[in-house]
Amino acid sequence: MLKPLMMITAAMLLQACNDTAPTTKSEATMNAQSNIQCSVSKGSDSGMTYPINFTFTNAGHNDEKFLIWHTPFEGWWSQFLEVTQNGKSLNYQGPMAKRLAPSANEFMTLNAGQSKSVELDLALAYEINTAQPITITYHNQLSHADALKASCSTVLE
Repeated sequence: MLKPLMMITAAMLLQACNDTAPTTKSEATMNAQSNIQCSVSKGSDSGMTYPINFTFTNAGHNDEKFLIWHTPFEGWWSQFLEVTQNGKSLNYQGPMAKRLAPSANEFMTLNAGQSKSVELDLALAYEINTAQPITITYHNQLSHADALKASCSTVLE
């Protein structure tokens, strides 16, 4: 009885190690369940207080369809980022959407080799000091079977 429990625990630990988000500057990753790579960088929109650019690329040979919930493509309707400054986690201050079953317009397709980008103003969802470095990590909460499976992290100065 104890042996199967130990095997399940070991499998969960191995999966957790494989799903860990990178913490180095501008690092893009892809996990074993997805061909989607992601990157996050300082944006260029001069009308934003703190523009952040997110780019997702389908590095696979097949089209990938995913739910945009908890991604930058949905905008600030959930907490999909981990943001730290001076070693402290910043609290998400944006709206939180309540969900029903997803509709067709809440899915996005990235064709094989295709990239899509979106730029958001970090200051709309987090109280930040724009003069100090910020670490931003995208991680999807995997709240749905068709959730985007990708992670990336960067330090912005």
